[in-house]
Amino acid sequence: MERTSLLLNYIYPLVHRCHPELCEHMQRNELGTIFALSWVITWFSHVLGDIQRILRVFDFFLASHRMMPVYLSAAFVLHRERDIFDAGDEMGYIHKCLSVIPSDLPLEALLERAGDLFLQYPPSEISQDPMLLALNSQVYEHFHRIEQQNARRVARQQEESHARGRAFVRLTMWTVTAVLGVAVAVLYHTYSATYSDTYSDTFNMGP
Repeated sequence: MERTSLLLNYIYPLVHRCHPELCEHMQRNELGTIFALSWVITWFSHVLGDIQRILRVFDFFLASHRMMPVYLSAAFVLHRERDIFDAGDEMGYIHKCLSVIPSDLPLEALLERAGDLFLQYPPSEISQDPMLLALNSQVYEHFHRIEQQNARRVARQQEESHARGRAFVRLTMWTVTAVLGVAVAVLYHTYSATYSDTYSDTFNMGP
C-alpha cells in the first residue's frame, strides 16, 4: 500500500503544473489520492465499463511507460476541472464527482493529453518536484507510525502472553504445593492412627 500511495502522489504535481488553482482546491479540501486508487490498480477497467474502451486503454498502457496510468489519472482530473470546482469545498462531493465517470468521456482526447503530459513532465522530472517530495514524506511518516503502532501492539501481546504464562506457572506451583500438603497431611494422619493403634495393641498385650 505504501508503494501505491507513493505512485498516486504523482498526480498532484502533474495537476499543479497544468492548473495550480485546481491542485490547491483539491489539497485544501484534503482530497488525498484514494479517488484514483481503482483507476491505477485496475487500469481504469473498474470505471470505464465498456469493453471496447477498456481494451483501448489496455493497449495504450501496454505500449507506454509503466507510469502512464498515473498520467492518465492526472488527465482525468484536469478534464473534470469544472465539476470539481462546482462540488465546492466538500471533500465527499469532490470524491463522488471523480468516482463517477461520465458516459460521454472523450477517451481518445484524454489518452492524447496523458501522452502530452508525459512528454512535458517526464517521471524523472516530477520525481524531484518539491510537492511530490513533501507528499512522499507524509506517506513515509504515516506508514512509520503504523509500523510503530504494530510493533507496540505485538510487544504488548507478547507481554500479556508472558504474563499469562507466568500466572499459569504460579497457579500450577500453588496447586502442586497444595496437593502435596494435603498428601503429607493424609499420610501423617494415617501414620499417626496406625502407630497409635499398634501402640495400643502392644500395650494391651503386655503382662
